[in-house]
Amino acid sequence: RPEDLTLHDDPTGGHEFEAVVDVVEPMGSISYVYLQPRQQDHGEPFIAETDGQRPISEGSEVYVEIPDEDIHLFDAKTGETIHQRKLDADAELALEDGMQTVSSSSD
Repeated sequence: RPEDLTLHDDPTGGHEFEAVVDVVEPMGSISYVYLQPRQQDHGEPFIAETDGQRPISEGSEVYVEIPDEDIHLFDAKTGETIHQRKLDADAELALEDGMQTVSSSSD
């Protein structure tokens, strides 16, 4: 979900990845930020919700953090869920095996 993502100017050491800001849509107290992952061959455009007072420029590079409880991994070939047993171990295995599709929670 857009509200579950946090944007940072610098890496934090958490579960994050680089993205480029495509469009910023101010909505008053919040802004919707349309992003493209840096690894475009594996990424789909997505939206993050941020504080409407935060200055953010189109074309800037940011780090997108996903909270542990909102990370859901899917097999890129089959689309099947990789169940969370041990998040770090599963994420490492998925990346090593080329299963790099990541989605935020849809609860």
